Amino acid sequence: THWNNGGWTSKSTAKDIEFIDTVIDLLREKISIDETRIYSSGMSNGGYMSYTLMCQAGDTFRGAGIVAGLMDGVIVDSCAPSGPKPLIHLHGTADSMVPIEGDLPTPSAHDSVKYFAKLNNATKEETVDVSENTTSYIYRPEGEGAEARFYRIEGFIHYWPGTPYIGKTTGKKIQDNSGISATALIWEFFSKY
Repeated sequence: THWNNGGWTSKSTAKDIEFIDTVIDLLREKISIDETRIYSSGMSNGGYMSYTLMCQAGDTFRGAGIVAGLMDGVIVDSCAPSGPKPLIHLHGTADSMVPIEGDLPTPSAHDSVKYFAKLNNATKEETVDVSENTTSYIYRPEGEGAEARFYRIEGFIHYWPGTPYIGKTTGKKIQDNSGISATALIWEFFSKY
């Protein structure tokens, strides 16, 4: 029911990194893929797994797009990516399932992005108001390196920004007040690399 990303899921015996490597090997056999442009994207536990893949399968994965997931503190201690990894992370401040501020030893969403910005030699910071409720923090490299971006969405819940709400509602319809599309932002970001 979840990816075994090595942190809070460590009681699982699934070897999901090996499983993902096997899937990629099968794809290599069946279709022509550009092995320099393999990315991971996920929400919630899938976001945790994307961080894990950047740290533990960095030879395979070029970058990651994360929505409402964090980098587990256990993974931070053993993170060894192979070179700069482009990273984009979107997170709502009203996310009660995966709180944006993290929980020790798990760093906050913004601190996770800053961690990769440092690894990416991305020291030039720019803050941009993307919409009424969304602010982006863009870390650009000085010379060699890769960009890291964080999108902070005020009042946004544990959901994929820019899609119609299809969950259960109690009493009122939930509005997407993000003013962005996570799918479009992640695609645009990956296509630069």
